[in-house]
Amino acid sequence: MVFQGSQSEVAAAPYLSGDNGNNFGNNPSTGQDNSPYLVAGAGGAGNTITFNFSQGQMYLGLLWGSVDNSNVLKFYDGSTYIGEVTGSELNSITKNSDNQGLNGTVYANINSDTAFNRVVAIGNSPSFEFDNMAFSQHNVDIPEPGVLGLLGLGLLLMSLTPSNRRNSMSNSMIA
Repeated sequence: MVFQGSQSEVAAAPYLSGDNGNNFGNNPSTGQDNSPYLVAGAGGAGNTITFNFSQGQMYLGLLWGSVDNSNVLKFYDGSTYIGEVTGSELNSITKNSDNQGLNGTVYANINSDTAFNRVVAIGNSPSFEFDNMAFSQHNVDIPEPGVLGLLGLGLLLMSLTPSNRRNSMSNSMIA
C-alpha cells in the first residue's frame, strides 16, 4: 500500500533527519516524511511487498520507519532463499524498538555476499513502513560515523601541522 502522512493504528510516516536523509536530495527537512511511502501489512491489508530485479543486486538501502520487531526483509535469488534482516535485529543495534518518532526511523544499508534478484518486505502487525529505497549491483562502502569523525580529525590535524611549522620557522628566523 502507498501512504502519505500517518494514520493511527495503520501506518506511521518515517522521519527524516540529517542522520538518515543526507543522501536524498537537497538537505531534506527534519520531520515526518511528507512524500508517499510504502507500507506492508497496514490495517489488515496484504502483509508483503515484493521487489523483483531483472539483474542480481548486492546492496539494498531503505529508510525504515518505526522499526517493529516483527518487520522482515527476505532476500532471494530466484526461488532460493539467501537470508533476511529483521526489525528485531535492527533494534538490537539501534535500541529504538517500535518508536514512531524521529528516533524510530533508521536508514538501513544492507550489503550481501550473494547476489539477490528478489526482496520481500513482510509487515506482520504492526505494519512495515519504508521509503527512499536504493539498490546496486555492487556492494556499497558505507562509512561508519566513527570513521567519518576520525577522518575529519585527521584532516583537521593535517591542515594545522604545516601552518604550525611555518610559524615556528618564521619565529626562529626573526630571533
